[in-house]
Amino acid sequence: MANSLTQAAVTGTFNSSNPFSDKDLLQNLGIRGMQRLAGFIPLKSDDELSEAAPIDDKPLCSARTVKQFLWLIEQNFHGLRAMWLQKFTETEQRLPDEYLPTLMDKHRSRFGIPYYIHANVGKRAMWLADLPDNNPWRWFSQSRVNDAKPTRFGPRFGRHAEYRELRYENPQEAQAWLDKNWRLLATNDRLNILNMIRANLGQDDLPFLQKQAESLNELQAGEILQEIWYMLSLIAPELIEDTVQEIIDFVHLDFIGKHQAPVLDLRWSNVFLGNPQHVEQGIIRRLAAKELWWETLTQLIRLVPLNKWLEKWDSDVETLLSGARHGLQADLFIPVWIQRAIDESHEIFALGILRHQKPQINRFGWHVSHQSKLLERLSFENIQILLEETWMNPEKEISWQMP
Repeated sequence: MANSLTQAAVTGTFNSSNPFSDKDLLQNLGIRGMQRLAGFIPLKSDDELSEAAPIDDKPLCSARTVKQFLWLIEQNFHGLRAMWLQKFTETEQRLPDEYLPTLMDKHRSRFGIPYYIHANVGKRAMWLADLPDNNPWRWFSQSRVNDAKPTRFGPRFGRHAEYRELRYENPQEAQAWLDKNWRLLATNDRLNILNMIRANLGQDDLPFLQKQAESLNELQAGEILQEIWYMLSLIAPELIEDTVQEIIDFVHLDFIGKHQAPVLDLRWSNVFLGNPQHVEQGIIRRLAAKELWWETLTQLIRLVPLNKWLEKWDSDVETLLSGARHGLQADLFIPVWIQRAIDESHEIFALGILRHQKPQINRFGWHVSHQSKLLERLSFENIQILLEETWMNPEKEISWQMP
């Protein structure tokens, strides 16, 4: 029977020697297929069933969070996805069990498992990884955990690298090293060390910074003093309160036109109703006579804490950003505010800036990019707001973008 069916299928039902019609051939092939299945005996195994997966203690996340996770899995925003998962892990929640294989598959790496993935997936992932036979997730239990600690460098990378090592291991010993060696360091090494201090600036750094601000020569160490005064403005703005007020006084926010568009600019700009106010440049001359270390307007504008701008006009971040964009000094204000939002960890300003950026796709340089540092300043809740209201919203068009 089987041979005749095969011959009929090969020769075709239109062949005069074929005894089957189309209907008969298909019916008999269907019956033959069912007969073969009926005779199939499944493989038996004497192995015991695996133990049930352990119960995770963490509470399940919301449907809103799952929706964002699935959106991120489908996109190429690798840095954003990693940041989202890291912040999600800090909330002590968990994804539904059915999404664990997807999460593990997307983050397989020869460099090890990021610590936030390992903490996120928890006991159920280890259970999956330990299942026997052709297990696609066995790599998970065999991989090391990458805790993403800062890279450390020994003395062979220079004097400033020696300080970096000490600051990471023992802040008190690092300060003693700095007191001993600061006067012997070249200008470039001093600037590198100041950048390291700014990366995790704290109140313990205040005495050293104040001492340098008082002792360094303004003409010979102008570049170093610029960085020192900037850091002082971050941790002790009260020390330069009068200077900050003078700086704010030569900036003006106005609302012009039928739609009352905000315009923020230096007072002598000609954008304010077409009336130049060059007389106000005298404020800059007075400041220049007092503060010999600054050379550009950027060095002054960046001394102003972000809340001072908000309080000056009882404004919100969007108004200030739009106002700066409409003025003639957008390239002055906006880059300063971006860096200041990072250094101050100013969450509201960081969120406002990110609303005018598109998520970065390129992995190269992500960890040192402004966008990654701004996202680090956001809580998980504000990252969710950013995704929902801007980046995941196809109807939301970013009218203008920041670098």
